[in-house]
Amino acid sequence: MGASGLVLHLGKRFSDDDRESVEHIAEAASRAAKIAGPGVPPLLLENTAGAGRQFGGTVAEMTAALVAVRERGVTAGLCIDTCHALAGGIDLRTEADWSRTLAEIEGRCGARAVALVHANDSKGELGSHRDRHEWIGDGSLGQEAFRAMFAQVALSDASAVVEMSGVKPFRDEENLRRLRLLRAAASGPGGPGPEPV
Repeated sequence: MGASGLVLHLGKRFSDDDRESVEHIAEAASRAAKIAGPGVPPLLLENTAGAGRQFGGTVAEMTAALVAVRERGVTAGLCIDTCHALAGGIDLRTEADWSRTLAEIEGRCGARAVALVHANDSKGELGSHRDRHEWIGDGSLGQEAFRAMFAQVALSDASAVVEMSGVKPFRDEENLRRLRLLRAAASGPGGPGPEPV
Protein backbone atom coordinates (compact mmCIF):
# COMPACT_ATOMS: atom_id res chain seq x y z
CA MET A 1 0.00 0.00 0.00
CA GLY A 2 2.95 2.33 0.47
CA ALA A 3 1.63 3.53 3.82
CA SER A 4 3.94 5.74 5.87
CA GLY A 5 2.55 4.34 9.13
CA LEU A 6 -0.04 2.00 10.63
CA VAL A 7 -2.10 3.45 13.48
CA LEU A 8 -3.30 1.08 16.17
CA HIS A 9 -4.91 1.43 19.56
CA LEU A 10 -3.24 -0.15 22.57
CA GLY A 11 -6.37 -2.08 23.52
CA LYS A 12 -7.59 -3.29 26.89
CA ARG A 13 -5.43 -3.92 29.92
CA PHE A 14 -3.99 -7.41 29.80
CA SER A 15 -3.91 -7.46 33.61
CA ASP A 16 -4.02 -5.09 36.56
CA ASP A 17 -0.22 -4.91 36.37
CA ASP A 18 0.74 -2.22 33.85
CA ARG A 19 4.10 -3.89 33.24
CA GLU A 20 2.31 -7.04 32.08
CA SER A 21 0.09 -4.98 29.78
CA VAL A 22 3.14 -3.27 28.28
CA GLU A 23 4.88 -6.62 27.78
CA HIS A 24 1.77 -8.04 26.11
CA ILE A 25 1.62 -5.07 23.69
CA ALA A 26 5.31 -5.34 22.86
CA GLU A 27 5.08 -9.09 22.25
CA ALA A 28 2.04 -8.67 19.99
CA ALA A 29 3.75 -5.91 18.00
CA SER A 30 6.89 -8.00 17.61
CA ARG A 31 4.94 -11.04 16.40
CA ALA A 32 2.93 -8.92 13.93
CA ALA A 33 6.08 -7.30 12.52
CA LYS A 34 7.69 -10.71 11.99
CA ILE A 35 4.60 -12.03 10.22
CA ALA A 36 4.40 -8.92 8.00
CA GLY A 37 8.05 -9.26 7.03
CA PRO A 38 10.30 -6.66 5.39
CA GLY A 39 8.87 -3.30 4.42
CA VAL A 40 6.31 -3.08 7.21
CA PRO A 41 5.51 0.60 7.90
CA PRO A 42 6.18 2.06 11.36
CA LEU A 43 3.54 1.26 13.95
CA LEU A 44 1.95 4.42 15.37
CA LEU A 45 0.56 3.70 18.83
CA GLU A 46 -2.54 5.80 19.49
CA ASN A 47 -3.55 7.00 22.94
CA THR A 48 -6.99 6.12 24.28
CA ALA A 49 -9.63 8.03 26.25
CA GLY A 50 -8.88 5.76 29.23
CA ALA A 51 -12.45 4.48 29.66
CA GLY A 52 -13.03 1.22 31.50
CA ARG A 53 -10.02 -1.05 31.08
CA GLN A 54 -8.51 0.78 28.10
CA PHE A 55 -4.72 1.02 28.21
CA GLY A 56 -2.85 4.05 26.89
CA GLY A 57 -4.88 6.91 28.34
CA THR A 58 -1.90 8.55 30.05
CA VAL A 59 1.48 9.76 28.84
CA ALA A 60 3.15 7.21 31.13
CA GLU A 61 1.19 4.30 29.62
CA MET A 62 1.63 5.22 25.98
CA THR A 63 5.34 6.03 26.32
CA ALA A 64 6.00 2.81 28.25
CA ALA A 65 4.35 0.87 25.43
CA LEU A 66 6.36 2.72 22.77
CA VAL A 67 9.67 2.13 24.55
CA ALA A 68 8.90 -1.59 24.95
CA VAL A 69 7.83 -2.00 21.32
CA ARG A 70 11.00 -0.27 20.12
CA GLU A 71 13.12 -2.46 22.41
CA ARG A 72 11.73 -5.45 20.47
CA GLY A 73 13.22 -3.97 17.31
CA VAL A 74 9.92 -2.73 15.87
CA THR A 75 9.98 0.70 14.22
CA ALA A 76 7.28 2.69 16.00
CA GLY A 77 6.11 6.14 17.04
CA LEU A 78 3.05 7.74 18.59
CA CYS A 79 -0.25 9.01 17.23
CA ILE A 80 -1.80 11.57 19.56
CA ASP A 81 -5.58 11.82 19.31
CA THR A 82 -6.41 15.21 20.82
CA CYS A 83 -9.96 14.21 21.80
CA HIS A 84 -8.72 11.02 23.48
CA ALA A 85 -6.00 13.01 25.25
CA LEU A 86 -8.41 15.51 26.79
CA ALA A 87 -10.86 12.75 27.70
CA GLY A 88 -8.01 10.77 29.29
CA GLY A 89 -6.93 13.72 31.43
CA ILE A 90 -4.08 15.06 29.26
CA ASP A 91 -4.67 18.79 28.97
CA LEU A 92 -3.73 20.20 25.55
CA ARG A 93 -5.74 23.43 25.63
CA THR A 94 -2.81 25.86 25.70
CA GLU A 95 0.66 26.20 24.23
CA ALA A 96 2.14 25.52 27.69
CA ASP A 97 0.08 22.31 27.94
CA TRP A 98 1.30 21.10 24.56
CA SER A 99 4.91 21.99 25.36
CA ARG A 100 4.80 20.20 28.71
CA THR A 101 3.19 17.07 27.26
CA LEU A 102 5.56 16.85 24.29
CA ALA A 103 8.58 17.43 26.54
CA GLU A 104 7.45 14.56 28.75
CA ILE A 105 6.97 12.29 25.73
CA GLU A 106 10.33 13.21 24.23
CA GLY A 107 12.04 12.83 27.60
CA ARG A 108 10.92 9.20 27.66
CA CYS A 109 11.00 8.32 23.95
CA GLY A 110 13.35 10.74 22.22
CA ALA A 111 12.82 13.58 19.76
CA ARG A 112 10.06 13.43 17.15
CA ALA A 113 8.32 10.51 18.86
CA VAL A 114 4.93 11.84 17.74
CA ALA A 115 4.53 11.14 14.02
CA LEU A 116 0.81 11.80 13.64
CA VAL A 117 -1.93 13.82 15.31
CA HIS A 118 -5.58 12.88 15.06
CA ALA A 119 -6.81 16.47 15.37
CA ASN A 120 -10.28 16.19 16.85
CA ASP A 121 -12.07 18.51 19.22
CA SER A 122 -13.92 16.87 22.12
CA LYS A 123 -17.55 16.82 23.18
CA GLY A 124 -16.41 15.69 26.65
CA GLU A 125 -14.53 17.63 29.29
CA LEU A 126 -11.00 17.08 30.63
CA GLY A 127 -10.82 13.64 32.26
CA SER A 128 -14.33 12.62 31.18
CA HIS A 129 -13.10 9.38 29.49
CA ARG A 130 -15.69 10.05 26.75
CA ASP A 131 -14.44 9.36 23.22
CA ARG A 132 -16.78 11.73 21.39
CA HIS A 133 -15.20 13.74 18.58
CA GLU A 134 -16.32 17.30 17.84
CA TRP A 135 -15.54 19.64 14.94
CA ILE A 136 -12.44 21.80 15.28
CA GLY A 137 -13.10 24.75 17.60
CA ASP A 138 -16.59 23.62 18.61
CA GLY A 139 -15.68 21.46 21.59
CA SER A 140 -13.92 21.53 24.95
CA LEU A 141 -10.47 21.90 23.40
CA GLY A 142 -11.42 24.97 21.37
CA GLN A 143 -9.49 26.85 18.69
CA GLU A 144 -6.62 27.80 21.00
CA ALA A 145 -5.63 24.16 21.49
CA PHE A 146 -5.12 23.67 17.76
CA ARG A 147 -3.40 27.00 17.23
CA ALA A 148 -1.06 25.96 20.06
CA MET A 149 -0.52 22.57 18.43
CA PHE A 150 0.73 24.26 15.27
CA ALA A 151 3.24 26.30 17.28
CA GLN A 152 5.05 23.15 18.45
CA VAL A 153 8.44 22.62 16.82
CA ALA A 154 8.38 19.04 18.17
CA LEU A 155 5.52 18.34 15.74
CA SER A 156 7.15 19.87 12.65
CA ASP A 157 7.67 16.44 11.05
CA ALA A 158 4.20 15.18 12.00
CA SER A 159 0.99 15.19 9.98
CA ALA A 160 -2.50 15.93 11.27
CA VAL A 161 -5.70 14.22 10.14
CA VAL A 162 -9.33 14.80 11.11
CA GLU A 163 -11.93 12.20 12.10
CA MET A 164 -15.26 13.98 12.38
CA SER A 165 -18.80 12.83 11.94
CA GLY A 166 -20.97 14.56 9.38
CA VAL A 167 -21.68 14.62 5.67
CA LYS A 168 -18.75 13.83 3.38
CA PRO A 169 -16.89 15.66 1.93
CA PHE A 170 -18.09 18.87 3.63
CA ARG A 171 -17.12 17.72 7.14
CA ASP A 172 -13.51 17.09 6.10
CA GLU A 173 -13.21 20.16 3.90
CA GLU A 174 -14.55 22.43 6.65
CA ASN A 175 -12.43 20.97 9.44
CA LEU A 176 -9.31 21.12 7.28
CA ARG A 177 -10.14 24.73 6.41
CA ARG A 178 -10.38 25.55 10.12
CA LEU A 179 -7.08 23.81 10.86
CA ARG A 180 -5.29 25.59 8.02
CA LEU A 181 -6.51 28.97 9.27
CA LEU A 182 -5.28 28.17 12.78
CA ARG A 183 -1.94 26.95 11.42
CA ALA A 184 -1.47 30.20 9.50
CA ALA A 185 -2.39 32.21 12.61
CA ALA A 186 0.07 30.25 14.75
CA SER A 187 3.14 30.35 12.59
CA GLY A 188 2.54 31.61 9.10
CA PRO A 189 2.12 29.21 6.18
CA GLY A 190 4.42 26.21 6.22
CA GLY A 191 5.36 25.64 9.83
CA PRO A 192 6.39 24.69 12.30
CA GLY A 193 3.51 22.44 13.38
CA PRO A 194 2.00 19.41 11.64
CA GLU A 195 0.65 19.66 8.12
CA PRO A 196 -3.14 19.05 8.00
CA VAL A 197 -3.88 16.44 5.33
